[in-house]
Amino acid sequence: MDKTRFIFILQFICLLAGSAFWFISYLDQINMINNGYLNKDSLSFRTKGWEGELNKHTTNYILMQYDTISPNFKYVHVKGHVKLPPIDYISGMSTTGRTKYAIIGKMVRTTANIPKSYEIIGYFDTPHSYRLQFQTWLISKEASIDLTNGTSFDFSTPNGNARKVLDSLIDSEKVELIPRDQFGTYVLESNRMFPALLAASLFFLFIMKVMMIYMWIRKDNAVIKVLYLSGNTYWRIAGFLAQQKLLPYILGSGGLIILLFTFKFMNPLWDNVWLNKLMYFVIAGWLVLLIIIGFTIIKESVQKGGKRF
Repeated sequence: MDKTRFIFILQFICLLAGSAFWFISYLDQINMINNGYLNKDSLSFRTKGWEGELNKHTTNYILMQYDTISPNFKYVHVKGHVKLPPIDYISGMSTTGRTKYAIIGKMVRTTANIPKSYEIIGYFDTPHSYRLQFQTWLISKEASIDLTNGTSFDFSTPNGNARKVLDSLIDSEKVELIPRDQFGTYVLESNRMFPALLAASLFFLFIMKVMMIYMWIRKDNAVIKVLYLSGNTYWRIAGFLAQQKLLPYILGSGGLIILLFTFKFMNPLWDNVWLNKLMYFVIAGWLVLLIIIGFTIIKESVQKGGKRF
């Protein structure tokens, strides 16, 4: 099997891994939509006498404010680039250029309580989300909190550690976290099995990747032996293999990552966790290749010895 085929197989394994990572994140997003746009990393809290301006330097979050008496009526503060739930826009309406607007569920019975400063621009296009179908979101990009609108909050961010982001937004001493055992479950029982099956598949893909890399390097055992006996140093042999193996693999992986970045912008999810995990998967492959190259050079040269010229 030549170099091109090995590189193609390795990139195909990375593509399969990227598809699995994306599908897991997609299922998480479906779960998030079905549970009122809250996920396992979301935080619920009450304020303890705090209100006013939010930290304007914190980006990428959704902060839902509500009164426990009417939890489906929410003042939603949006900052940065965050993906909203699917919306069925009213003809001629959009979020462009608006700092305040309203989105409501198709099962909302009355809109009389919506302030005049919030214009309804669409409906939640989430037929399987019972919660969103009954919710009213008054979305604002203004960084201010008025506790007359409620003292209970739900906080979500695509930027990883939600508590760290929340602490940079609001003084932690003014926040009383509300424990939540679980933010809902998957709608379908089969969806619970998919992440576990995909995680197992990813493990086997990584093992397959390591085996392919090992087989690829072993093909050059004789070449390594000849180079060593010809007087080449360990580092010179390593440089030769890095040029022949590592560089083409890195270039191929880079092309695949660029392709998946393009896909990310065309089909954005709530966060980029799937792409970050793929990056770790690819970088792990580079490290495995380096380790196997070093191990093989030592095994086929220094350890076996022989008369050098």
